[in-house]
Amino acid sequence: TSRKESQKADSTLRSEIDILKRSSERFVKEEARAKQKLLQLQETVKRTGTHTEEIDKVAKEVQAEVPELEIERRKRERDFDRVKVEADK
Repeated sequence: TSRKESQKADSTLRSEIDILKRSSERFVKEEARAKQKLLQLQETVKRTGTHTEEIDKVAKEVQAEVPELEIERRKRERDFDRVKVEADK
């Protein structure tokens, strides 16, 4: 009976070891997926930062052109008004 009990205990321990082993393997796979996802997110953040800088640069360039474009618009409006007055004569 001692031998049977020993075999049963041994079998139980092997079963628990197998369960822990499978659990550990799943954890390793999940950890690898999580690391891959993290790397992808980091790359996305990096690209987003680069695009944001480019957009800010273009926005500043456009804003710098606004005063000159406003002057040009007013000039063309005056020219239009002058031509309209002459055409109405």
